[in-house]
Amino acid sequence: MENLLFLQNKTVGFVAKVKLHPSDFKVAEINEDDIICCGENLEEISSKNLAKPTISSQTAESIIDGGVRKTLDSHDTCPDKKRKLTDSPHENFSKPLDFKSDVEWCKSTLSGMLLPETLKCLDLIVSNPLEMHQADRLCTLGRFPNKNHRTLLHKCVQFLYPQLATVTEKNNEIFLEPCLKFQSFEPFMGRIAAVAFMRFVNIFSKDNNNSAFEIEGNFDKDTRRKIHHEIDQHFGKFLMAKTKSNGAIIEVKRRPKKQGGNTCQTYCQYTFYKHNTESLDAVHQLAKHFDLRPHQFGFAGIKDKRAETWQKMTVQGIRKERLEALSLTLPDHLKISGIIVTSRPLRTGQLSGNRFIIRLRDVCMPDKVANNNQSTASIVSLKHSVKQSLDLTKEQGFINYFGAQRFGQKLNEELQGESRDSFSQSEVFEASSVGLAILRHDMKMAIHTLLRPTQKRHNIVSDDETMSDVTTTNCAKRYFQDTGDIEGALKRLSRHRVREVSILRALRHFGANLQEIDVSTTECKKAPAKNSASAAQDTASDYSQRAYVKALLSLPHNALVFYAHAYCSFLWNKAVTERLRHYCYDVAEGDLVVQRGEELKLDQIHVVTSDDITSRRFQLSDVVLPLPGNRIRFPPNMKTFYIKNLQEDRILGDGCEDVSGSFRINSLKINLPGAYRRIIEFPRNLSYKWMAGAAEREVKQHNVDEFFHDLPEPPVCDTVQVWSSNPGQDGSSILKLKFDLNSSCYATMFLREISKGGISR
Repeated sequence: MENLLFLQNKTVGFVAKVKLHPSDFKVAEINEDDIICCGENLEEISSKNLAKPTISSQTAESIIDGGVRKTLDSHDTCPDKKRKLTDSPHENFSKPLDFKSDVEWCKSTLSGMLLPETLKCLDLIVSNPLEMHQADRLCTLGRFPNKNHRTLLHKCVQFLYPQLATVTEKNNEIFLEPCLKFQSFEPFMGRIAAVAFMRFVNIFSKDNNNSAFEIEGNFDKDTRRKIHHEIDQHFGKFLMAKTKSNGAIIEVKRRPKKQGGNTCQTYCQYTFYKHNTESLDAVHQLAKHFDLRPHQFGFAGIKDKRAETWQKMTVQGIRKERLEALSLTLPDHLKISGIIVTSRPLRTGQLSGNRFIIRLRDVCMPDKVANNNQSTASIVSLKHSVKQSLDLTKEQGFINYFGAQRFGQKLNEELQGESRDSFSQSEVFEASSVGLAILRHDMKMAIHTLLRPTQKRHNIVSDDETMSDVTTTNCAKRYFQDTGDIEGALKRLSRHRVREVSILRALRHFGANLQEIDVSTTECKKAPAKNSASAAQDTASDYSQRAYVKALLSLPHNALVFYAHAYCSFLWNKAVTERLRHYCYDVAEGDLVVQRGEELKLDQIHVVTSDDITSRRFQLSDVVLPLPGNRIRFPPNMKTFYIKNLQEDRILGDGCEDVSGSFRINSLKINLPGAYRRIIEFPRNLSYKWMAGAAEREVKQHNVDEFFHDLPEPPVCDTVQVWSSNPGQDGSSILKLKFDLNSSCYATMFLREISKGGISR
């Protein structure tokens, strides 16, 4: 978090400490209806007061299987085909796409989408299985910008050639690869039966929940066990196998969905309170307590760890009555209340902002020492400096940087050196470095970064953990880095380290070959084509790589998306600093702007022209910068900066400037479309008051039902509201701030602006 700028330098700021106690930092979510999810007297609540008390979106496959009729646009085709899809017999797909039995229709569809030479190459590959097994990448089918076209092509190839896999890479180009799943089953059941089985998996099992496939053969017990293992490993989430007829038949059918009391895709929504706990760890703890999986929980945003936070959450797969009963036995640092049944899950970003009530302790002028008595003159100067800073920030705003908590803890300094030469500055932080590895498709590096020791300062150790806990965790991580011994690392880890334990257990379950891992490897190289001598070794490597993917998938999907966003956020911070240094604090030609009050969408984006500069049409607060993604538009005056950094971080190849497809990671089901973020934001409903540390009043006892109500809005005023103005003279002055920020804005960046960087822990 170096090289960050300030918006204005008219004040000297002040010095203070924040988050000395979790109760000093209270955060309450404001939903899209501007209703605040918190207590009636938020500033007076502490953890001691507490008494123990989705409809799934249709996928592209289901749309097609459901018979939705698609029309192909003539302009969305592979550029090197030199002919348009309107020339094909399938210009207008007027009949439902039936993949159950219409083989000729699929062949005719492919003939309309692919070049004749590509079709010949496809038939040649299928007719030479030995050559197909010895290659990683077989050929390209072309570039298809339209998602509907890509989905249609995937489905046709899956049905006609189950022994092949289609993979969409950058620039929406589709490649053919051998299907490793097909190769896993072919030795047991033969080529013809394996083709029929994969068609059942890809198509028929999705059409009819009651359909079944029978694998016939006189299998011995060991072979049956291997077949069951392969089915469970590849398709265990939606298929199950059962041995019949004394081992002569293995029946495979769709796994019945869990009822869980919510058969109509209903959800339980509740108010969730956590104390001094990371959001993703809290979700893991809830999932374990309720015997659910983390992906069944939905929430709008991730809240601070060292804080007391309130937010709305939804959960699927549990009855309201059972949820109410189990909530009574939650640990003291987690509480839920106000449970209702709803038909909609919460998604990331479904909030309008957050309310903050923050205590800053040991507040003093920069040239004073907080633990010494302050003179009357110093107190007057401090009051004036604080008031001036708050008034200016309310009027002019603050630079909307992402806060340090977005990027995670710093990696251990001894291990940073391994990657500094080949990784960007974002590698210093855990979350952003994991995100960068994921975007490079380097899953091994992502896993080993998550299992690296991190720095931990003694003065910010959590209340519920000791330096011994931190040291033990880092020792376990270092042991794993040195030996690759999963069992030994698990024995050294505390059970409450949910993330690390989940990853290690997944690696153990899916059999990563950890003894051959070089943890300093950071390059993301394509494997060479296989030959007969190295096929076995490469197959073992494929299983190891798959184990890394499975280990990442053991984490909640929200966590994986968070890591990828962390890298994008780090690059956004760098872009803001570069923009302000190069063009200063004025609107410049080539900026992207969205006027206040309008949504930050692509159709609302305007590129500033020279006429706009002359007419002073826009202000700096209208300027936005993009978070990198597949669908964003770079500002003309900053495009070179973005492309250069993405190339240096090896997200883009040398000479490549097209980012479409670069932020899609199919193996982890991550797709980052990108977004636009204002470089200047403003606090709302800002007020403050002084408290003397020695005179701080004790928190009154409240029942849990008393504070899970909507907190009334403070009065809106043109100037900062002052509750009281008497800083103490005992050197322990406390400044209490109350304000609202829009979603994705960081209170730490607001505090940094008003104090001029004088806030510390």
